[in-house]
Amino acid sequence: MTPRLVLITDAAFGDDLLARVARAVCGAVPGACVQLRDRVRSDDALLPLAMRLREITRAHRAMLIVNRRPALAGACGADGVHVSAADVEETRAALGPHAYISAPAHDAGELERARRGGADFALVSPIFASPGKGPGRGTVALRQARMLSGSHMGIVALGGIDASNAAECFEAGALGVAAVRALLCAGDAGETAARMVSACGVCYEPASR
Repeated sequence: MTPRLVLITDAAFGDDLLARVARAVCGAVPGACVQLRDRVRSDDALLPLAMRLREITRAHRAMLIVNRRPALAGACGADGVHVSAADVEETRAALGPHAYISAPAHDAGELERARRGGADFALVSPIFASPGKGPGRGTVALRQARMLSGSHMGIVALGGIDASNAAECFEAGALGVAAVRALLCAGDAGETAARMVSACGVCYEPASR
């Protein structure tokens, strides 16, 4: 299945905050996903946080995916990994058919590589302008991705998405939306998460493997 909401963590925030926000988001949105992303710390240093997030996501029947660290994903019992589109096929072969694999899709080429490699869902970005990502591609990118992705790979929108514009993404064909600071900086992460997916009833049925 494709998650309706993906919370992407940021190493700039403390682990206690990340755990609290993850608990609020997973509690508010059934079928949410937490994506653990940290480009600084080693697997060993990240393992305690990964285990906390695994406990939280398991308690709420949510998904945990680890960025580009298959060994860490295995150590904490995560549901899968997020890897580059070029690495999806190799990762699928290594992890097997039951692991969840997501990949970034900044253009049609990456989307096609992710689809051919067997990704469960692709994070299409940036939809709206966001710091460090340049100008947004607009929701037209989601409509195009939906047409190109086929029936077995879901589309999740990423980039500048918050409670004010998430509905546009669902209306354009996204099965889910992803956010970092819109959730991590929210005064009430659970309420914000619920508002972001409040329009998901207009989206397509989730893709399934």
